Amino acid sequence: MRTAFRCAIGAALALVANPVHAANWSLGSNLGLSLYGGDSSGLSVPYRSGGKLEGVTGGLRLGLAPGNGQHEIYLDSGFGRLSGGGHVSRSSILAMNYQLNARAPAATRPYATLGMGIVSLAERSAVPGLSVTSVGSTSTIVGGGVGLRHAVAQGHGGLRGEMRLDYLTQGSGSTGYGSGYVISLKLGFDLWMK
Repeated sequence: MRTAFRCAIGAALALVANPVHAANWSLGSNLGLSLYGGDSSGLSVPYRSGGKLEGVTGGLRLGLAPGNGQHEIYLDSGFGRLSGGGHVSRSSILAMNYQLNARAPAATRPYATLGMGIVSLAERSAVPGLSVTSVGSTSTIVGGGVGLRHAVAQGHGGLRGEMRLDYLTQGSGSTGYGSGYVISLKLGFDLWMK
C-alpha cells in the first residue's frame, strides 16, 4: 500500500511541474463532521447512534495551485477525539488530494476533489473497576468529494465547504473498526500567498 501512496504523490507532483515561484501556496484550516458507516461492532464506545460512529475533526491544509489555479494539490491533516463514560477514541488523518476548480470567473466556484491517505485510529477504555485497555490501527482511506469555494479579500483568502465520500480499509491493528464508508462535511478557510 505504501507503493500506491508514493505513486499517487508522484503523480500529483508531476501534474504541477511548474516552477515554484509561479505557483500559489495556501495554508488553511478544516473543521469537519464525519459519519462512519462500517462495522464498528467491536467498539465499546458509548457515543454510537444507530450503528454509525460520529466524529468531529479539526486540521490544517497546505495547498499548491500552479498557473491559473484550476488544478490544485493539497496535503490535508485532521485530528479528532471523542470521549465519554471512561472511553476515549482518537483519530488522525494525513491525505494527499487533487482538486479541479471550475473555470468560472465568479467569486463562488464549484470544485471536485480526489484523494488518498492514511488514518490512525485508537481507542482507550478505563472504566472504574475494570482494567485499562488500549487498541489501535492504521488504515488507508481513498475517496473524493464536491464543494464550493468563495473568494474573499481580492482572492487572497477563501471560504470553502465540501461533502466527501471516502472508503476506509480494514486497519492493521486491533481496533474494532472494519472497512467501510465515511461521509464527511468539511468547512474551512484558506489564505493564499500569491
